[in-house]
Amino acid sequence: MKEKLDHSDSSDKNIKTNQINSTDLDDPLTSKATDCRGKNSRIIKKIYKNSEVACKPIDLQNGDPKEAAKIQGQLAILGKLRDSLNIIRFYGLSNTENSDVMVFEWAEYGSLRELYCKYDIAWHVKVQITLEICRGLTFLHSCDILHHDIRCEHIMMTTGFIPKIAKFKYSRMANGPTSDMKGVTDVIRWMAPEKLRDSIKHHVPYTFKCEIFSFGMLLWELVFEKIPYEKWDILKIKEHVLAGNRKKITFGKASPDVQKLQKGFAKSLCLPGREIQQFEHLFRIFL
Repeated sequence: MKEKLDHSDSSDKNIKTNQINSTDLDDPLTSKATDCRGKNSRIIKKIYKNSEVACKPIDLQNGDPKEAAKIQGQLAILGKLRDSLNIIRFYGLSNTENSDVMVFEWAEYGSLRELYCKYDIAWHVKVQITLEICRGLTFLHSCDILHHDIRCEHIMMTTGFIPKIAKFKYSRMANGPTSDMKGVTDVIRWMAPEKLRDSIKHHVPYTFKCEIFSFGMLLWELVFEKIPYEKWDILKIKEHVLAGNRKKITFGKASPDVQKLQKGFAKSLCLPGREIQQFEHLFRIFL
């Protein structure tokens, strides 16, 4: 495995990814249906040093230099993100069942999207989740890293309902090239207006302000527990957003305490501008 990485094209030659011996990955003492997740149930739960971990397949055999560079870039970024409680922990690379895998901490409740589809999340819990995602994004940006694809599906929920930012496939350093996401149509529902205008003739770089917009759409998704513009086609979404329109914020009847929290969310969704100070405003609104 080390040789596969060493021969990848990469601008970062000092990446040292932890190599985990497959014998250190044990099966859980008791098995559950949720121990296998993801597409074709390929993400498998294991035990590593008494901690539950997720083993996610990674294609290190791909001979495509561009794909190899993407993988190397992803591993480089994951290696920088070990000091935040709100970033999914990456333990290293291993091999299990004849497949190369990335080893991450296990998220007991799956993604935030899976959580809200299964449960009605209490408003005070939504507030806590929001603030912790803010902390994770603030940490990312302090490392000059842009995630590129912020949405509830990419926030993993661990024991204690602690949100962890995950899925760094398209992440890049802030001064690096913008990720090519033209084939990822789903992301349009969370995409900033300026990126919707992106074209071959008029390239628009992905910036921190784009990330703030996506976070705002994640916030709307969490508040109303559904995907933005769920039944809209791509063209309709583009026309709507580029015309300056946004998703409506309408709440039903609720207790006075819940109404107070709802007003906080509504205020945060309507904050002007997209600067780092917006996160500071969120903390003041809810705390």
